[in-house]
Amino acid sequence: MMNVAVCDEDRLTLRQVVEKISHMKGTSVCEGYDNFQELIQALRSGRYQIVFLSMDWKNSCERYGLQTARQIYKISPDIKVIYMTANPQQVVEQLFLEPVNRSGFLVKPVEGEILTKYIEYFVRGGGKQDLNDSLIIRNKGVMQLIRFDEILYMESSGHTVGVRTRTKNLYCYGSLGKFKELLPEYFVQCHKSYLVNMKEIRCLERNCISTIQGDRIPVSKSRYGDTRERYFRYMEGIRLAGEMK
Repeated sequence: MMNVAVCDEDRLTLRQVVEKISHMKGTSVCEGYDNFQELIQALRSGRYQIVFLSMDWKNSCERYGLQTARQIYKISPDIKVIYMTANPQQVVEQLFLEPVNRSGFLVKPVEGEILTKYIEYFVRGGGKQDLNDSLIIRNKGVMQLIRFDEILYMESSGHTVGVRTRTKNLYCYGSLGKFKELLPEYFVQCHKSYLVNMKEIRCLERNCISTIQGDRIPVSKSRYGDTRERYFRYMEGIRLAGEMK
């Protein structure tokens, strides 16, 4: 049974969503908050496993919705957060550039059928590998979701970042440093302009990395030591994991 919280400044939406979820199988508690500070305080006690969080606040989405999303992530990356908004494109762009819990999106007005599907999904144990395993980028004006494991490496040039996957090359506006914060530990920055997926390294040399796909990526002198240490540590972890099986 799951404990669910709903947080929305719009009390009508808040009441409707809480009432719908309260009657669903698999939920033991569903409680509503119209103040994000009270929600954060309750989450620190470990009370909820799922949060439906509105991103539409009167004063500022950045100040309230996004700030709350960041705080939830700091409390626990395991809390499933489904974001509710009347402006999905703007919210999606913001959230996928932040280290926050991302388990789903609902467009207001919220439909009961979609709510039911989310609850059923999490009750069945879904969401262990959810949107937190992915990046979303704007490529030629189109938002695209890319799983971390699909990324071979990322390359920056000016204000543009190129994302090389096994099947395509994508380009988006941004900085390599910002993407580095969002990527998992198996990505290493071997050069000021390159981030590499260590799962894809075939050979590490002093001045370059050869990938399984045949790419050659430069390694700067200043980053070689850290790259070498992190890669050896990564490979040692793979070896130990194999011995434990």
